Order: sequence, then structure tokens, then C-alpha cells
Amino acid sequence: MFADGTVVACEQDYNAKLAMGRVTDSLRFKDIWTSSQAAAVRQQIRDNYKEVSFCRNCPYRDRETTDVSIQAHYINKDIDYETLFS
Repeated sequence: MFADGTVVACEQDYNAKLAMGRVTDSLRFKDIWTSSQAAAVRQQIRDNYKEVSFCRNCPYRDRETTDVSIQAHYINKDIDYETLFS
């Protein structure tokens, strides 16, 4: 996610060519990440990666795993992360 709230599927999309949306006071990250626009972006990356500029030069292209799930790391034990964004 960029400083202005723009959400992208990949850190390599530094020009936000395939932006999924922008977090605002009324639009949460969770809503963007699970949206039909986000699904379309992920499908385009998965099915047409050779046509996506930042995928063609991906430094992770040759990795052994295809797992692209998000992993959360909870740093501050005093914050209730489960309810923070709900």
C-alpha cells in the first residue's frame, strides 16, 4: 500500500499500474483486498503475467513456492488486532 492509500497486489508495482483501489475514511483495506477489482487484478497477474510489466522482471519469478498468502506479524501485544479493522 502506498502512502496515499493506493493498494496494489505486488510490491513490484511501484507505479500502481494495476491498482486495486484506495483506502479512504469510507473504504477499508479489507474491502479493497476482497473486491471484484482485486480479484480481476490477481487473475490478470496469474493468467497473463508475461503481459504485466512488473511481472516480466520479477525478482521472485523463479521461487520454488507459489504461495502468495499474507502472513501477519503482530508486534504490539497491547493491541487487539482481531477487531482493529472490523
